[in-house]
Amino acid sequence: MKQPNLWEVASVVADELGRLSVPYLVGGSVASMMHGEARLTNDVDFAAVFREQHVAPLVSALAGPFYIDAELIRSAIRRRAIFNVIHIRSANKIDVHVLEPSPFEASQLKRAVPAPPGRELDASIRIASAEDIVLQKLLWYRKSDGASERQLRDIAGVLKLQGEKLDLAYMRTWARELDLTDLLEERLHLAGLT
Repeated sequence: MKQPNLWEVASVVADELGRLSVPYLVGGSVASMMHGEARLTNDVDFAAVFREQHVAPLVSALAGPFYIDAELIRSAIRRRAIFNVIHIRSANKIDVHVLEPSPFEASQLKRAVPAPPGRELDASIRIASAEDIVLQKLLWYRKSDGASERQLRDIAGVLKLQGEKLDLAYMRTWARELDLTDLLEERLHLAGLT
């Protein structure tokens, strides 16, 4: 029996979230790879508006092939934290970040796009837009006090590949709201997009 790869495992989880009508998107390194340059990753980050009523159906649907713990999910819901879903045979991991959407997170969910054709993820999976993954990675970079150079490399890859297609007005509006203007303008300047 063929071992499922990370993308196939992500598709199973995305299908179940969709079946449960859970608003979600794929973010993190996977979204930056879909819009930018490929790199290695060992998990897929989902952001989802996950609620108590979704716990039992998700556990029921995934238990068996996946390690999934209902109590850990409930704890993550209470704390607006992360829970994991791990495919047992392949050890591929899905991290689900539980959202109580802020205005920016709500905007990201609304603007999520299908995975680009020709990439590893199934086109039915919704990923963060190029603009939103740049902003999100700037937030993570700032949160790390500038210690996460990987975030800047991912941002550079997205800016390089997407270039003039980016909605700079949208990015600048949210950068002001999120106090990221200096960081965003520096990255845009380095990418030749000012």
